[in-house]
Amino acid sequence: FFFSSRRRHTRCLSDWSSDVCSSDHWNKSGPFAINKKQYKIGENIFLIAEGLAPIDKGEIVFIFPNATRVYFSLPFDSEQKSSFNYYFRPMLSKAKHICDTGELIGDWTIVFKGTNYEPLRFKIINETDPTQIGSFQKIC
Repeated sequence: FFFSSRRRHTRCLSDWSSDVCSSDHWNKSGPFAINKKQYKIGENIFLIAEGLAPIDKGEIVFIFPNATRVYFSLPFDSEQKSSFNYYFRPMLSKAKHICDTGELIGDWTIVFKGTNYEPLRFKIINETDPTQIGSFQKIC
């Protein structure tokens, strides 16, 4: 997982009019957004939370395609941070029994437990980022 506290992209949530920040590029639910709706295998997924309400506290849960299981979860608490950025890249993992790319491909769901925000959905397509091809060989 990759974590970043850089804020250069967060301006997009309040500036949907620019080309880089248009709603066609961001997938948004309340104060949460991810940078795209579709990713190649090996691409980073960029999640931002901007301007969480004082009562926002819970867990961001990333769920595999077909709601089969949880990939990972990330707690959040607006009393600690009202805004944050988070990068992650779904990877193969022997320890998590994610043995080949077929388990990553499909429609993912991000649920915001403890809130009333709608889930976000994104898709990982059956195409590997050319810079990551060697990282996605079957491992189990």
